[in-house]
Amino acid sequence: MFNFVVMEGPETGTEIQEISYSINLSVNAGSAPGGAYNKMLTIWDSDMESWMTALISLIVFLVITVLIAIVIYPRIVRAVGNKRNPDLTAKFLGTSRAGLLGMMLTFAVSESIFINGGSLMIQDFAYMAARALYIAFGALLIWAVYDASLNIYLRRRKIWDDSLIPLFIALGKIVIAMGAFGWALTELGADWTYIITGMGIIGIVLGYGAQSTLTQFFSGLSILCTRPFKPGDLIRMDGSLDTLKVLDVGFMISKFENWANAEVFTMPNDKVTSSTIINVTKGSKAYRVFIFVGIAYGSDVKLAKKLMVEAANEHEHVIKDGSFEPPAARLNEFADSALTMRLAAYVDDFENSYLYAGQLREAINDKFNANGIVIAFPQMDVHVINDGAPVRDDIITDKTIADKNAE
Repeated sequence: MFNFVVMEGPETGTEIQEISYSINLSVNAGSAPGGAYNKMLTIWDSDMESWMTALISLIVFLVITVLIAIVIYPRIVRAVGNKRNPDLTAKFLGTSRAGLLGMMLTFAVSESIFINGGSLMIQDFAYMAARALYIAFGALLIWAVYDASLNIYLRRRKIWDDSLIPLFIALGKIVIAMGAFGWALTELGADWTYIITGMGIIGIVLGYGAQSTLTQFFSGLSILCTRPFKPGDLIRMDGSLDTLKVLDVGFMISKFENWANAEVFTMPNDKVTSSTIINVTKGSKAYRVFIFVGIAYGSDVKLAKKLMVEAANEHEHVIKDGSFEPPAARLNEFADSALTMRLAAYVDDFENSYLYAGQLREAINDKFNANGIVIAFPQMDVHVINDGAPVRDDIITDKTIADKNAE
């Protein structure tokens, strides 16, 4: 405490006034931030040299770190973790333990530096570096919690989707990383105003210089959000008859396999989103096949329908459990040479649907032959009408020449 007296003269007259002031001052040594200088574990005063106190404190901090981050914490996580999904628990433990271990090691080293004292510049640098590392490892902990919570939430809501998860993961990484990076810069002395301004300028530059890349990126986001298809689906694009199997959906490109000849190729996402897409499997491998067959006029249509349904119900890959419409047959058309019948049936695997369709045709043919139903073939009746006009014998044809040569 400082006590001092100020002599102040009046504005009028000759009388001098005395005014007493008291000021409380608290002074800390520059080499002892937070009063940690030469204190064991930053708590108890020590009679040893500061470097010895710092070394012992560091060893104790490291032992505590090992006990908590490597021994105690994993057991707690495994005890309260998801027993139904051990892989999710293991993933959360690996990420969160890395963040916790990093924070505790940062605390041990920084506090030991403060205990040792020394140059004020070193102390300030250690303080700023420690704060930045706390933010980085804290972001790692937040990411572990976010990732685990996302997986648990989507599984409980039954909207788990391998094509949707990368979207939320990427957005989470971007938000957490950008927030941590900006906060760390402020701890190192940067101003938020300059950070936001700089990010805006960078965004403008990237927008002009990487328009095609950004178009592909946002097209990838559109695919992942709307989910017209996902890996494993079979699709057709722009009315093409080629069936493509979706192998992977990325942010920039998507990978497909030509189902007919096993050619693997990639396509920019902006080309994909600008195409008309037909999802053949609709998220399921089940596929509806249609069998058309023409029977002769006069055949028993009801018997033909019955035999076609029987052939479908006897096939092991035709779905008959009620999850899809059961096999059905009908008279489809009065064609020129036949009564066209149609069989519609769902099979359990699109990739083998052509094989199953062929097997169904064979079974229908066998049943028709066994029951006297004739499969019609194209034919044409020609009626020659004689209108009384004389027939000319002098018309030379190829057949007439051939007959004369034979003679």
